[in-house]
Amino acid sequence: MLPRILITSTTNAAVDQDLSKLMELAPARDALERGEIVRVGQGGEHSDASLHQVVEKLNQQTRQQLGLFAVAEPSALSPWQLSSAFGERYVSRIVGLATSEQQRLISGVSASARDGTGPAYRARGGAQSRPAP
Repeated sequence: MLPRILITSTTNAAVDQDLSKLMELAPARDALERGEIVRVGQGGEHSDASLHQVVEKLNQQTRQQLGLFAVAEPSALSPWQLSSAFGERYVSRIVGLATSEQQRLISGVSASARDGTGPAYRARGGAQSRPAP
């Protein structure tokens, strides 16, 4: 583990001067870029080292990494997949719908299939004497 150094002074200007001298060294500039140098308090010239800027920089890197796990928009369902949720006569109507509309219908079918009121339930012969709601 690398050593940690705490620079303090009775004035902000003195801390800024020390930070300026430190930034003349290449390893210190690299450490600043990685967010390893943090200036706490009201600073002047080195705002890149302020606590707020360091946190923003590190959060931006994290957001970029999380973006790699973004969920892709689901593709449209095939007639075969639709036929498992809807009866054969409904599939031809549903195939041409947008993916979001297919998902909305399937969500409704999933809920209504549980209580025996949806088109998939009726299309499969369930509650034939029961009127549609």
